[in-house]
Amino acid sequence: MEFHPATKHIPRMSHDQYERLVDDIARYGLLVPIVVVDGMIVDGRDRFYACLQLGIERAFVRLTLDDIGANVERYVNQMNAVRRHLPQEDSASVAS
Repeated sequence: MEFHPATKHIPRMSHDQYERLVDDIARYGLLVPIVVVDGMIVDGRDRFYACLQLGIERAFVRLTLDDIGANVERYVNQMNAVRRHLPQEDSASVAS
C-alpha cells in the first residue's frame, strides 16, 4: 500500500519511540487502525511498519475526502504534527 504524498513531510518516529510502539502492538495488538484515503495511507505509517515487522494483521479504516474535509494535507497535519508534539520547525514544514 502506498503512503499519501502529504505524509512525506512527517518525520518518522525515533528508534526508541518506534521500538516502544512495536513492543506495545506485540503486547496488546493494533488498537488504533491505520487511516486510508483514496487507497493511500494518511495516518499510521509507523503502525503499518510495526505490524509488518511483527507479522500481524493490520486494521484499516477507509475514509473519503468528504470524511476528512477534502483537505488531506490539513488532516495529516492535525493527526501528526499536533498529536506528536513535533518541534516548531517540523510543524511548520508539515503545514506548508
